[in-house]
Amino acid sequence: MQKKIAVINDLSGYGRCSLTVAIPVLSAMGHQCCPIPTAILSNHTEFPVYFFDDYTEKMTTYTDKWKELGLSFDAIATGFLGSEAQIGIVMEIVQKLKAEKTFVVVDPVMGDGGEIYATYTPELCEAMGTLVDGADVLMPNLTEACFLTGTEYREHYDEQYIETLLDKLAALGTTALLTRCLPWERKTWCSKALTVRMASFATMWHRPLPAHPASKSLRTTSCRS
Repeated sequence: MQKKIAVINDLSGYGRCSLTVAIPVLSAMGHQCCPIPTAILSNHTEFPVYFFDDYTEKMTTYTDKWKELGLSFDAIATGFLGSEAQIGIVMEIVQKLKAEKTFVVVDPVMGDGGEIYATYTPELCEAMGTLVDGADVLMPNLTEACFLTGTEYREHYDEQYIETLLDKLAALGTTALLTRCLPWERKTWCSKALTVRMASFATMWHRPLPAHPASKSLRTTSCRS
């Protein structure tokens, strides 16, 4: 059965990420991807230069029309956000479009490799923590999970470190969690999940995907005060 999924994310003209990936992938799976752009970029921020157009002022009126039309969605997914003000706007959009059985997925796109992306301010990082409350699934990577919980980022860790991190994320208010990380054996990639309602952990192993060449020149900033 086809699902209608509202995807709140940026549109990068070059780089194979965000909406340019979500739209064809969900379509190929037989679902309808309904984009809500948070920003328009010439290319993603791992390149040394990029054009960035913030869509904060347009997001509310954009989704108001969907509400007027009485549109409903099976799921709402959030990704890259371009400004601190967008956090509150996205929370309002979720409440505006969410029905009784709508599934809410939050990907707190903030950084990688222990560093935060250049477009993120300390205020935006702090505000991101409020967005995860009430999400059905939270999908941070290891860097994002550490910043959301105030945990020291480690490049080398064991399984207990990951499970403790997931417990801290659960305390933020979400009902299920997934974090993508290098495993403790360092041979492949894994995703570690905690289903809060069942109080159970699960580990899923998968092969790593090749990195984009631009990742070698990753531009980062810090959310630490």
